[in-house]
Amino acid sequence: MLAFWTGAGAIVLTIVLFMQILLLRVRLVMRKRRDQVLIDRWRPLLVQALDTPVAQLPRLPYRDVSTFLSLWNHLHESLRGESKASLNRVASAVGLGSILARMLKNGGARERLIAVVSLGNLRDRSSWEVLVLWAGSDKPALSLAAARALVLIDTSESLPILFPLILNRTDWSSARVASILREAGATSVAPYLNKAVRTAGPEQLPRLLRYMQAVCPMESLTSIRMVLEKAEDDHVISTALQVYSDPSNLNAVRNLLQHPRWHIRVQAASALGRLGAPGDDVRLKRLLSDEQWWVRYRAAQALASLPFLELEDLRRIKAEQTDRFARDILDQVMAEANLR
Repeated sequence: MLAFWTGAGAIVLTIVLFMQILLLRVRLVMRKRRDQVLIDRWRPLLVQALDTPVAQLPRLPYRDVSTFLSLWNHLHESLRGESKASLNRVASAVGLGSILARMLKNGGARERLIAVVSLGNLRDRSSWEVLVLWAGSDKPALSLAAARALVLIDTSESLPILFPLILNRTDWSSARVASILREAGATSVAPYLNKAVRTAGPEQLPRLLRYMQAVCPMESLTSIRMVLEKAEDDHVISTALQVYSDPSNLNAVRNLLQHPRWHIRVQAASALGRLGAPGDDVRLKRLLSDEQWWVRYRAAQALASLPFLELEDLRRIKAEQTDRFARDILDQVMAEANLR
């Protein structure tokens, strides 16, 4: 009897689980259909609004807001200039500002993230204090979204707030921060980056140098050269060599070709391969006999990269070498060049 009721209970439980799964599936299909209907209704209206104002817009129920915002934000990210203003006029017409305020106050984590992104695209200052607060949140996705929203709403006012965070938030994606700074613009960002470089510690400088390379390399040449000349931390020096881009002033790079740390010599050789002038080939030839394989390899690659040297010049340099390792590394680099 016990076995019978155990089996019956298992069958009933299986049926209940099956019905729950079926119900969830039906709800998902219905939700997708409703979302598609909403998109089919709103996409033509939003596209039309880019050229001419739409006289009458449909009502936007709160349950459909997330789907509408996904479409609206997608268009926002795809457009530039006055087209964005047209989308914002549609948003104002459907009362999006008050809807987003409600999402910020009562929504879950996903809804709040969507609301923050949307407020930035809407250029809505009404939630400025909340966005400033969330830019300091310990949740990386939310804090980065809030930081971008602040930049979009008011670049000049947001940068003094955000730069202390940019200096100290190691959990922020460097690629996302660089993207936000590019949106702020090189002219606006360069003074803050240059100032930060002069006060930052060794643990902060490599990230700042990467941001300079990504956002405002020309405006930051002096600061990067200063770091290259004065820094003592190996990681900082190595990063500065990787981002350096001033061919008119290479003395700091040339001085590092004889650095006691081999990975610094590697980066110095690579930098001369990108930027070097006649005469630098002589300096690079000396590294072909370096005790470290990677230094020899990067020096040979740098020689092959110099625009004023041809393949015959590399063969001549090889013939001049008395060191077997120097000849071998030039053979390898020339073979790689032929394969390419």
